[in-house]
Amino acid sequence: MSNVIQELQSSKDKTSSISLDDSISNFANEKIQLQEEESLKMADILTSLMKHFDQVQEATRISQLGPEECAKLDISILKADDDSLQNIIEELRIGLDAVIFTSEEIYDRMQVYLRVKDELIKVLNQLDQIGLGADAIYDKLLDFESEIKEREDNLDEFFEQLKSLVEWYRCYASSYNYLLLEIDRRKSAQEKQDQLKNELLKSFEAAYNDELQERRSWSAQHGQYLPEVLCPFIKDAPSILTVAIESDVVTRLPNLSRSSVEKALSEIHSDHN
Repeated sequence: MSNVIQELQSSKDKTSSISLDDSISNFANEKIQLQEEESLKMADILTSLMKHFDQVQEATRISQLGPEECAKLDISILKADDDSLQNIIEELRIGLDAVIFTSEEIYDRMQVYLRVKDELIKVLNQLDQIGLGADAIYDKLLDFESEIKEREDNLDEFFEQLKSLVEWYRCYASSYNYLLLEIDRRKSAQEKQDQLKNELLKSFEAAYNDELQERRSWSAQHGQYLPEVLCPFIKDAPSILTVAIESDVVTRLPNLSRSSVEKALSEIHSDHN
């Protein structure tokens, strides 16, 4: 019996040496409130990003409606949002770090609770040896263990959702950079088409003038001696060749600064490294 009492005293000393200044409910409520605050901040940022994404889609749609509608298009706000995109993503990372820090606090406190639980279970076992009932205490410990497990599951689910959101917006930022590169590429292709069109029109005009001169020269030499009814079409003017660009809509692409394109290239290269 004396040995059991000594063991009980030793277990009591061990459990008393573990600091549990805050109650479980107070600690849990405080951390849940911190997580909710960070989640609301991140939700606001994500909502802002979704609004920016919708504006980019609307700008792309308007740019395909024609030159008149495209001339009204103001992408200065989109460019300003694009410049602050990196800061927004950084705020998301800071929020994620805060959530991770809170989870580490919860994990550390959980380890303390688990050590207390282990020591209390030892006390219960020792109390059983001397015939003291501890069913009520043991039931509370089981409830506490179940609550801890439930909170662990909820925290794991929250982290998975958060990681999915961060990955989605990382893909969005990457696709937005590729959108800038695609607009720049189409702008270059459009300029090449315009240059080729102008060159063809010049060559067609030169060929037309040459043919017109030849016909006039022939008419000056021979036309006066031949009756017009003999060959009515001989006085027809040469055919006029032209070039037309066929498209369902006239696309007026927005003008991008070189700094925006170079920044997009730099961020794409950084993502791949």
